[in-house]
Amino acid sequence: MAVGASKTYNLARVSIAINGTPIEGFGESDAISFEPNSDLYESAVGADGEVTRSATNDRSGTITITLMSTSLSNVKFSAFMGLSKALGAADKFIISVNDTNSGDFFLAINAYIQKEPNSTYARNASEREWTLYAANVTTAFTGNLS
Repeated sequence: MAVGASKTYNLARVSIAINGTPIEGFGESDAISFEPNSDLYESAVGADGEVTRSATNDRSGTITITLMSTSLSNVKFSAFMGLSKALGAADKFIISVNDTNSGDFFLAINAYIQKEPNSTYARNASEREWTLYAANVTTAFTGNLS
């Protein structure tokens, strides 16, 4: 990297959608986070010191989306949660995240709400933290383009 070079990040250049419908009204700090549920590989060391690695093939992950309590996107998540509670089916969706700041993206299929958000009511608006499970996540991390 050249001395004095700088990069720019702007959350407005990150699009997040559920089944193609944009999600808006994020909380004050983190908007979305993704955490893989497993390592890519597990290793075993034999008695002679030889190491064997085994692919876990687990592409699942936990996604957390933080919205302000006033966000209309809470209605979308509530609808999926209602389907899950009532039917136990038809509640899966696709989440896509595209960061044009960096070129990073992830696509999660067969996602569903894992945990209902906590609710807090106070003088100031609160946040709703939606915890999702995704059975199959594809990611690409490319670095900052801008």
